[in-house]
Amino acid sequence: MRQKKDKKQISKWVLGIGIITTFVFPAIVFLFDLPGDTLGHTGLLGDTIGGITSPVLSLVGSVLLYIALTDQIEANNLLSVQIEEAKQDSKIQRELEHISELYHLFERSIESFPYEDKQFDEAGRRGYATVYKGTIALTHFVDHLLVSDADPHDDHMHGADTGVKEFRSIIKSAELLIDRISNSHVTPEDKRFYKNLILHRISYNLSPDFERIPADRTMGIRCKICGEDHGSFPVILFNSIEELKTKIEALDVDTQN
Repeated sequence: MRQKKDKKQISKWVLGIGIITTFVFPAIVFLFDLPGDTLGHTGLLGDTIGGITSPVLSLVGSVLLYIALTDQIEANNLLSVQIEEAKQDSKIQRELEHISELYHLFERSIESFPYEDKQFDEAGRRGYATVYKGTIALTHFVDHLLVSDADPHDDHMHGADTGVKEFRSIIKSAELLIDRISNSHVTPEDKRFYKNLILHRISYNLSPDFERIPADRTMGIRCKICGEDHGSFPVILFNSIEELKTKIEALDVDTQN
């Protein structure tokens, strides 16, 4: 802004000099050398005026043209910067839309999770089943795994379980979302916003709540095989959740890539 103001001042001075040269110098010539009666004398006087003013006017025109060209170059540079900023803003907006779509995919995978709670009669025969969906289904599913008598380290058995597969699919969608956020150029505020949302979902919808384990089974939380506090919760899921939490905590939300 300061430089632009200086150029305006220079332009005014140069233009003033040009005006003075154009009008004042001829007047001085006329005052000190009054024209005679002959056409030849008038022609010589015109040549004198033209010889005095032409170089000055040419210089004034050149200076003004130079100033105009430099202003045009600065304007073009400013326009280029604005175009690049607009492109960057557009790129960030597309990234934010993509992250939003991935988050909605993550949410839908949670809200569509099914679980069938099978009830049996006293003879051990199946009586009826209650079907749940969404977060309540996840709660029942996780609680079922927490009190299960299955070997938590039997990855082959749990890997074939449909509920476990869908549970791992939810975790995978969260991993894709975190990777997309980490590699994006969105603002730190947006990164922090989605990080907190994901952490909330992981903590309250996916992570096992060992406080809900019946009192007579609390002694089995510490695994005798690996020493981890996962109880009968499948290790294949427990490790995936822990790795996901580590990945989320490592997400840098204070800088833009």
